[in-house]
Amino acid sequence: MIDPLELIGRRLDAVTGSWLHHPDGSRSLLHVWLRFDTLGPIRLCTPSHDVTLELNTPHDSYAMDECGHVVVESAPPDFTANRFVGKRVEDGGHVHEPLINASIGFVLHFDDGILRVRNVCDELAFDTDQPRPRSSGSAARTAEADLRSVVSEQE
Repeated sequence: MIDPLELIGRRLDAVTGSWLHHPDGSRSLLHVWLRFDTLGPIRLCTPSHDVTLELNTPHDSYAMDECGHVVVESAPPDFTANRFVGKRVEDGGHVHEPLINASIGFVLHFDDGILRVRNVCDELAFDTDQPRPRSSGSAARTAEADLRSVVSEQE
């Protein structure tokens, strides 16, 4: 497993996703890989209430018979994380949910914004925010406040 703090100083080079294409034409996000310089592809997983990061090469596309087919490809230009491709991670940490007293994701600070990735009901949820002035210290200490602001925006 990789800790989000290990990504500080690394450049996000690419975002890859796997989508299940349903027979009715809709699609669902299954997996996401973030490729960082010197690390390679990191798959984001939601095994419990958290989002884990693990070194893992994207799999090939495959058919799922009557359920549709899975396509693995570069994430589309409007995919949230693509905003930060080519940028270096300046800070990072875990998103802590006080109601369950546990980490539910991670946050990465870039020079022009913040990428937050959370586990919401076993689904990856991506959102962004403007960069915030930070005093010395890790983003891990501010991630709980970041989460509260996202929750209040969604209500």
